[in-house]
Amino acid sequence: MSNELKVPGGSVKEKLTPQEVSERTRAAVGYNYEYKNKYLVGREKIREFALAIQATDPIYHDVEAARAAGYADLVAPPSSSTWSASSRTGRCSKRP
Repeated sequence: MSNELKVPGGSVKEKLTPQEVSERTRAAVGYNYEYKNKYLVGREKIREFALAIQATDPIYHDVEAARAAGYADLVAPPSSSTWSASSRTGRCSKRP
């Protein structure tokens, strides 16, 4: 397994300087990361997770509110992508 990380601005093999981090951050603005293997999550899991992290926006709990906001269905809270990736790999983050 390679330690190489492919990101906007080129691959990363070693520690970056603050200037390089800044340049790569600017290059990443608007970049869309697409995970090839989709992971389907049901509405109830989205609601449960939203409750657990105290995300109160109705688009996380109410289908009609999500549709009124322009979405096709419930919206997963932003941190749920980390949660779902961790649950698939069996890794747990110790971050709050």
